[in-house]
Amino acid sequence: MDESGLLINPLVRRRWSARGKTPVIGGDGGHRRKVSVIGAITVSPRTRLLGLRWSTRADGYFGAPEVVGFRRCVLGAVPGKVIVVWDGRANHKGPVMRAFLARNRRVWLERLPAYAPELNPVEHV
Repeated sequence: MDESGLLINPLVRRRWSARGKTPVIGGDGGHRRKVSVIGAITVSPRTRLLGLRWSTRADGYFGAPEVVGFRRCVLGAVPGKVIVVWDGRANHKGPVMRAFLARNRRVWLERLPAYAPELNPVEHV
C-alpha cells in the first residue's frame, strides 16, 4: 500500500523560447489543486494473479480514517490472511489504526525501511 499526491497545475518558473515567441503555459499559477491517490497491489497465493485496488480524493489527503476505510475495502475483496507492506508515514500509526488492527486479526504488518521506495512495488504504479 502507498499514497501519493498529484498536482493538477504545472509547476513552472521560467521557460526558454525563440525571440518574439512567448510560450503559453496552461494553469493559472494560483492555488495548486491536487489529487491524492492510495493504492494496493494484491497477489493471490493460489493463482499468483495480481490485482490493483485504488482510490482518489480531490483536494484532500488520506489521513488515518481514510486509510482505514481503504484498507477495509481491500480486506473485503481479499479472502483469508493479508500481509500489508507499508512505509512508516504518520497516518499508518495512531489510535485509529491500532483500533482497526485490533479488530482485524487476519492482517499481518510488514514495515518497509525508511526512505526505500524501490522496495515498494505500488510506488511504480
